[in-house]
Order: sequence, then C-alpha cells, then structure tokens
Amino acid sequence: MPERKPFVVLPDSARVYDTGLGETRILVASEQSGGAWWLGSFASNAGRKTSLHVHFSAEEQIYVLEGILSVWLDDRWKDLPAGALAVAPARVPHAVGNRTNQTVRFLVSGEPAGFERFFPD
Repeated sequence: MPERKPFVVLPDSARVYDTGLGETRILVASEQSGGAWWLGSFASNAGRKTSLHVHFSAEEQIYVLEGILSVWLDDRWKDLPAGALAVAPARVPHAVGNRTNQTVRFLVSGEPAGFERFFPD
C-alpha cells in the first residue's frame, strides 16, 4: 500500500461541476486518497433526482448538511433531515433526490475512489 500523506483542500481548489439543477464539488479524489476513497459536496435544487443505480464495487455514505434529502433504499423513499446519514453498500440499488422546494446540501463519500470520475462526463 502506498504511503498516505496529509493534505488540505481549500474551497477554491475543489473541482466544481454543474449537474443540472445542482452543483457538485469534488473535494477529495483518487489522487489525494491514493485511490482509497472520494468525497464530494453537493447542492441539489428542487426537483433534482438521480436515477436508481448500483455501484458494484463501491460503498457510498451520504450525510445531509441542510434541508431534507430523499434517499431510495430498501425499495422505498426515506426523507433524511439535516444531520442524518445513509449508507448504500456495494450492489444495493439506491437514488437520491430533492422532493422539496428548497435547496438541499449534502456530502457523499465512497470507497474505493473512482466514482468521482463520473462527474466531468
């Protein structure tokens, strides 16, 4: 395993992507974590939802910072308030969405890293 080094991510050094009705800021990518994990900060406007999807080799953790984020897990939507955490293990179908009329802010991390490469596309 390669030696891991400490690092700092300043707000203006994050990679920012327009995701349509929202914004993604990649704070930690494969390069910083040695491929171990990634971390993104998300703003999701009213009506923004991902499609139901599966990560076959990665787990995701979703932490709500502000607002109410809806998460599809266990075959139903669950509304998560600020301070709530959801975990989607590898191979578990899931989706996230904002079913409110206010912006929702949340963090998503996953391991191993790699999914963050999806956002530039």
